[in-house]
Amino acid sequence: MAQVPDRFAPYDPRSFQTERMGFTVTAAFSNIRVIDFSRVIAGPIASQQLALLGADVVKIEEPGMGDQLRQLATTAELATANTSPMFLSANVNKRSLTLDLKSEAGRNVIRRLLETADVVIENFRAGAMDRLGLGYDFARSVKPDIIYCSVSGYGQEGPEAGTRAYDPAIQAISGMMSVTGTSESGPMRGGYAPVDVPTGQMAAFAIASALFRRAQTGKGQFLDVAMLDTALTLQVPGIMAYALEESTYGLNGNASQTGEPAANVFATADGHVQIAAFAGNQSLALFDLVGVGDHFPMDKLADAHYRIENRAEISPLIEAEMKKRTTAEWLQVLEQAAVPCAPIQTYEQMLEMEQLKHRSVVREINLPGPLSGRHKTLTSGFVADEDGPEVTRISPMLGEHSEEVLREAGFSDQEIQSLQADGVV
Repeated sequence: MAQVPDRFAPYDPRSFQTERMGFTVTAAFSNIRVIDFSRVIAGPIASQQLALLGADVVKIEEPGMGDQLRQLATTAELATANTSPMFLSANVNKRSLTLDLKSEAGRNVIRRLLETADVVIENFRAGAMDRLGLGYDFARSVKPDIIYCSVSGYGQEGPEAGTRAYDPAIQAISGMMSVTGTSESGPMRGGYAPVDVPTGQMAAFAIASALFRRAQTGKGQFLDVAMLDTALTLQVPGIMAYALEESTYGLNGNASQTGEPAANVFATADGHVQIAAFAGNQSLALFDLVGVGDHFPMDKLADAHYRIENRAEISPLIEAEMKKRTTAEWLQVLEQAAVPCAPIQTYEQMLEMEQLKHRSVVREINLPGPLSGRHKTLTSGFVADEDGPEVTRISPMLGEHSEEVLREAGFSDQEIQSLQADGVV
């Protein structure tokens, strides 16, 4: 066995253990404290991923209003509790501290919190934290080995650095919308948040890598995570096709960008099925099922170039035959023929999948008060055999843990009362 390099010597798995409630917790980040200034989606998703793996995340919110995600895309019932469906998911396992960051007293609180912090996350416009006096230079002056992650639309430097950015805007400027839609519809955005959530996950990965680096070197790090960069990494096939061959995908609707006629969405007698037959044997199996071989020589259909060149004639043959059976019937037949496929489901149908009972991405939480009852929430997209992602507390009410966090930072009851009287907390 190869000898482990000496540079890995400082790493000790026991450093990732801590004592809680009388027993040892060994979740990946159970001894990590995060000061989280972020709001809306990308930043909170980053800290959520760390919190699910044991990190103590202190969410800093504006007094009175809090994270604007509390009131975005919410219902009348949830609004009365100053929360929203997305907020409930993106902020599990966190504690909320309300704080006026523009006051000197507020900055003093942050200084005290930084003394025991490992990570800072913020997603204000580039330069905003420096203007508040809370940027990386300030943070590392208090805690030299701090890991400071700034999440923004375009990054911290460059001509677009200060530009306001939201998920749809990044979809547009990154090229995503130029390949989404049809010639009739024109460019379309995704029906979900294809940039915000992956950017948060990218930031969590960057922070995890920086924590591992710190375990080896003892050094902190500044991390600059941009939504635009993440959007590019999600489009590797299309961007590389253009970079190497100057070929563009265009607006192909549900048809595969590969041009394969057997890779598309097809209407059935009662719904739709996504077929993803890219390999030659998969295409031939589908063609055999729907009778394409009655119109084209099967030996020639084995050639991808021939299939693509004749897709305008092949596709209608598949479409006509697919409409003759129900989705359930086709799924059974296609599965037996080893043709990759899946039904197009609603969220309601998806959440009832038997497969999800064997996974941990969907969890149930018990909400108190006016929201009383068990509700589903989402966690991380992986399962670990030990110490994996866990929901240990519901998303916080605004300022719910202010006094608790301040006491942990060494503030006396009299100091806390003074901060509250002055509107700082």
